[in-house]
Amino acid sequence: MLTDPISVLAGVVIRVTLLLGAAWLVTFVMRRAAASTRHVVWASAIACAVLVPLAPGIAPQWQMAAPAFLSTVSAGSASVFIEPVASAVEADVRTDAVVGRVPRASTLAQGVPSTVEGRGPAADGPDSASVAPLSPSSLAVGLWAIGTIAMLVYLFIGVVAAWWLRRSAGAVDAPWVADARDLAEAFGIHRRVLFVEAPVSTPMVAGLVRPCVMVPRDARTWPASRLHVALLHELAHVKRRDCLTQALAQLACALYWFNPLVWIASRRLRVERERACDDFVVAAGTKGSEYAGHLLEIAQGARPRVSSLVFSGVAMARRSQLEGRVMAILDPAIRRSSAVRTRLAAAAFFVALSVPIAAVHFTGNPPVVRAAVAAPQQTVSTPTAPIQSRVTTPAPAAQSPGPAASRNARIPDASIVEVALTRMLVEAAQHGDQRQIGSLLAAGADINGEVRGDGNALIAAAQRGHDDVVRFLLDRGATVNAGVPGDGTPLIAAAQRGHLPIVTMLLERGADITIPFPGDGSPLIAAAQRGHVRVVQLLLDRGADIEQVVDGDENALIGASAGGHLPVVQLLVSRGANVNATVWVEHAYWTRDGAGPGEWRTPLSMARRGGHAAVVDFLLSAGARDQ
Repeated sequence: MLTDPISVLAGVVIRVTLLLGAAWLVTFVMRRAAASTRHVVWASAIACAVLVPLAPGIAPQWQMAAPAFLSTVSAGSASVFIEPVASAVEADVRTDAVVGRVPRASTLAQGVPSTVEGRGPAADGPDSASVAPLSPSSLAVGLWAIGTIAMLVYLFIGVVAAWWLRRSAGAVDAPWVADARDLAEAFGIHRRVLFVEAPVSTPMVAGLVRPCVMVPRDARTWPASRLHVALLHELAHVKRRDCLTQALAQLACALYWFNPLVWIASRRLRVERERACDDFVVAAGTKGSEYAGHLLEIAQGARPRVSSLVFSGVAMARRSQLEGRVMAILDPAIRRSSAVRTRLAAAAFFVALSVPIAAVHFTGNPPVVRAAVAAPQQTVSTPTAPIQSRVTTPAPAAQSPGPAASRNARIPDASIVEVALTRMLVEAAQHGDQRQIGSLLAAGADINGEVRGDGNALIAAAQRGHDDVVRFLLDRGATVNAGVPGDGTPLIAAAQRGHLPIVTMLLERGADITIPFPGDGSPLIAAAQRGHVRVVQLLLDRGADIEQVVDGDENALIGASAGGHLPVVQLLVSRGANVNATVWVEHAYWTRDGAGPGEWRTPLSMARRGGHAAVVDFLLSAGARDQ
């Protein structure tokens, strides 16, 4: 195993770069998923990067021959050059012993002595005590230590600033505090949260153990709706424990300050974090355009210096991220939330992908670090140069991995290829590219492969209305009833978008009209919620259960009444739907007053909640009663 500090530096850089590169690839593939899911991937990548130096103690070690740029250069050379670690880090780890350049790389291999002990090959001479030049390894460790200490000092200043803001905040007895506490209780935040008015220009959260929500002192003059969305946003940070993930990102930046990919990862973590909290606010019932307006107003009054100084806090509005956030808030096609199991699966997938990367250990000859004044006649065999001999003595030859180890090492690559093929197949189905779908299937793509957030190829084609692609996939063996949690089935997807020809085709190919999916409803419920009267009529003609109840989606009549789709309501009632159907919902809508423990819903109550007067009048005329 390579033990020279420069080799350890390069090895750490390689593994961290590969980890963060894998995170970028995974989040790119998941770009249509919810921001909260992508945030989990970036947080997992940063946590794994922080743990890379501990990999020898917590992960199996896979021995691998050292790359060419880590191997020993010629023994008679007057200088040592270590080639770039990868194109992503350019020439940051090149070492030139002749001119004294040192690698911009870090090492966590503490206690590893320099292989030349700070002396050149002439150290045995009479004047060796007076000439003790620093080796490139020592300089590299020193440079890393200086940068890391500087970063930690900067972080400490941020912690002190957050503590000062918290101490300087006075007692608050404003009416908004009671609203904030009610929201925290409704969101299931069991930790005690402190609410203060502090000398900040934008709402923010600080504190790992006891979170503190800080609002500007002039927040009392804000409109009630603006203060409400600000509290929703900050409580989302508390519930998601974003201060903890930011602390991990800061630690990674301190350890690997020289690696630009770490800073990029930290920035992407912040972007996805804020978008996830924005999605939380919109999903809680706030209109997107209204929330975007409040966000712009808050950002206009923000002072950048405060949010930069309080590096340990999570600020609500950063001007550098504002444009992308507003566009995302106003985009109705963006997925606003993801199931807990989806986020756990994303984190588990990335951790599983990270283990083989973090466990790789390079073997081979340690790099030879010589002083430029080395005499040509001093070689390994010179008995009067013990230090020189110790420096250039090669390590035992690395054993090539056996067949079993080679197979294990290829498993992650095979998984990546399979995932990439599935992702490309689903995207091709979304775009209706039948030719590309055929090429991907010929290359081995799984026709029923799933991509959480986008379903499978058949679901994607049915959702986008590509009837020719749907037929093509069915002819090649796609499972007509294959469902994906969070995306439903092909029939549900087509019914939800109102694609009547595709619904008809799927039914003719054996699609089960009764299959429900919690969160996606059933084909009939999905069509009724969106007001697709012709699809509803077809499904009823084919025997759909008009009173079918699915957790989280009630039944068809309640869904149509909530959406204000009078023609669908009239059709369902004419077909015998119960106008007084009552369904218990475990979690009610989020409102400004929080969410209750649950509620009973009826077609009439949901029509009234949505303000659909025409639907209310029709239901009353059909015999609906208040419960």
